[in-house]
Amino acid sequence: MDAEEFRKRGKEMIDYVADYLENVRDRRVFPEVSPGYLRELIPDHAPEEGEKWENVFKDIERVIMPGVTHWHSPQFHAYYPTANSYPAIVADILSDSIGCIGFTWMTHWQSPHFHAYYPARISYPATIADILSDSLGIIGFTWASSPACTELEVVVLDWLGKLLNLPEEFLHGSGGRGGGVIQSTASEATLVALLSARAREIFRYKQKNPDVEDGVIMSKFVAYSSDQAHSSVERAGLIACIKMRALPTDDNSALRGHALKEAIDRDRAQGFIPIFYAESFNFNPHKWLNVNFDCSSMVKDSTLLTEAFNVDPLYLKHENQGQMPDYRDVQLAHQFEDLVRSDERFEVVQKVVMGLVCFRLKDINADGRIHMVPSIVKEVYFLRFAICASRTTSDDVRFAWNVIKELASKM
Repeated sequence: MDAEEFRKRGKEMIDYVADYLENVRDRRVFPEVSPGYLRELIPDHAPEEGEKWENVFKDIERVIMPGVTHWHSPQFHAYYPTANSYPAIVADILSDSIGCIGFTWMTHWQSPHFHAYYPARISYPATIADILSDSLGIIGFTWASSPACTELEVVVLDWLGKLLNLPEEFLHGSGGRGGGVIQSTASEATLVALLSARAREIFRYKQKNPDVEDGVIMSKFVAYSSDQAHSSVERAGLIACIKMRALPTDDNSALRGHALKEAIDRDRAQGFIPIFYAESFNFNPHKWLNVNFDCSSMVKDSTLLTEAFNVDPLYLKHENQGQMPDYRDVQLAHQFEDLVRSDERFEVVQKVVMGLVCFRLKDINADGRIHMVPSIVKEVYFLRFAICASRTTSDDVRFAWNVIKELASKM
């Protein structure tokens, strides 16, 4: 594909994406395909020669769309929001075309005169494909590899901290140790935070006990979370080889200070070293701010990250070292809550916070008109109704409730 065909095909994809998003409400939200469906629709080996674009384009509807769960459908209420928007999609086109690995000057990685680091190849078809990927759903190493990447990240995360009214120490621009970095997901942010804590505490311990092996030190470490924490927290402990205590919560599923203090005192009395407390703040703009997946913001003491993961090979050094870090609609949820409480066959099992309603009924996903997922808290099984798509309206909430009532009556 040359530049002229890219201009033509890119416009076609933009039109396709706009039509898809504007009419996603008309598609069945949950696919009807069976496991292995796609293998029957495509060759069993990679083509030796590239196919015509027209044939590839037709495969979007023939091969891909039948197996897509439409996360941006107003009838998608499962898992959590994964936002996108037209400005974010357009911005990703620019990001894909520049194609720099923001280890982090906008160094032109696609220039024929760029011979540093390693290849970061792009193509016109790949860029067009990313337009589609963004509608359906720059690695940070060092400042010198592309200054604009790092500096834009620093400034925008300060904007975000101010919008969230976070304390001044969370901001890089405050002149302190604050600042943030964009992670891929909240799960990754949890792991990064735990690894940072582990590195800091190993360093502190070795200042007094320089001859002790890292493994021996780590065997004494312990971290804490709520027993309602996401499974990624437990997984982070397994990956980091750190004991993770899941502490009991109260009747509102909240972890209280006294429970944490008791656990810390108990572990210290037994010779353990608590290393993981709440020092950073993380949330996902790709769920709440119409930013394309993946964009998970993590802010507080940026030096904990840069010091914990500071591996400084010669090719990442630069003359400016150290000057920059190297790195919904809630009302709709309460409307659904009111609808659930109006029917005695249903029960709201947790306090409605932000865009999520937890209520009890049997699974209804097989019907396909709406999509939700179940969960369990303290041995109580329930369904989660999440306001996910930016296009969800009050009418969509009422539609979902009518489907749920209809299926409940059949049961």
